[in-house]
Amino acid sequence: METKKLFNEIQKIDLQKMTNAAHVQFIQNVCARVESENALQANKQIKNAAKKLVEALKEERRCLSLSRKSLTTDNIREFDHERDSLFIGFKGAVRNFQKISVPEMKQAAIELYQRIKEFGIKPRTHLDHETALISKLVKDCETDFAVHVARLGLRPYVASLKEANLKVEKLIRSRIEANIGRVKGERRSARQASDEAYLVLIKTVNCLYFLELVPGMEPFVSYMNFMVKRYKEQVLTKRKHKEKPVDEVLDDNSSDDKNIFKNLPEDKISQEDNISSTDNKPTADVIPTNNNVPPDDKTVFVGRDNYNPLNDKIPKSDLEHTP
Repeated sequence: METKKLFNEIQKIDLQKMTNAAHVQFIQNVCARVESENALQANKQIKNAAKKLVEALKEERRCLSLSRKSLTTDNIREFDHERDSLFIGFKGAVRNFQKISVPEMKQAAIELYQRIKEFGIKPRTHLDHETALISKLVKDCETDFAVHVARLGLRPYVASLKEANLKVEKLIRSRIEANIGRVKGERRSARQASDEAYLVLIKTVNCLYFLELVPGMEPFVSYMNFMVKRYKEQVLTKRKHKEKPVDEVLDDNSSDDKNIFKNLPEDKISQEDNISSTDNKPTADVIPTNNNVPPDDKTVFVGRDNYNPLNDKIPKSDLEHTP
């Protein structure tokens, strides 16, 4: 057997790094190619392995179409917002009635508002928690505090709040029933089953091809290696950003240098210009002196050429004092 045939087999690929859609497409391409190869279909081992891969592919495609979000979630959010608005308006109306000048209405508002505060309903609490509390509040408004509500003329408010709360409660039950059949992690399990079936198929093909027990397998092996290479280069490889040419990089840097003082005040710009203009000139370190303190013998003055001491108002006696 030639040495070249030892390495002419279907190459490995990391299926776990693929996205869900790319993974399904890859397995689907393999199944379609195996089905079109008469040489592979004639072998019992390959045919059984391909059959298991097709079954795993069906389950994976079903899981791919599953939505992670319930269709009732948006409706729940909409009616929950409506319910919160009604509750806030109802509570605010009762609170404002406490300031009315009619004694009967004022007393009814005080008692009803105290009952509302006892529930401690907050719109941002848990959905089920808020639903239960509003249900109890509506029931109290229809029974024990029905007279108070009627006296304040807030029966339409209570009826609307009850209707909105019932809609939210019904949608919550509907979402729970819709999620009963869902299995957590079923998409991941379907992918793992497809990976295992694919590995069994590829190992079977490689063994039979290595032993030369099934003739006419070269086209399938070549096709698989080409597809594996393509997926490694285009699907699994991260795209790199194109590097700019050296000329463009230099142009970008020069433009940045020109705009370095764009947002600085004028005094800062002039200060920077003065610093840059004196970079190549000798500098002077002048030690300020106090007229009341005589200089010692170690005082040294270093100056530029043509330095005029009168500009800095330094006494001439200090300048003449050199070691």
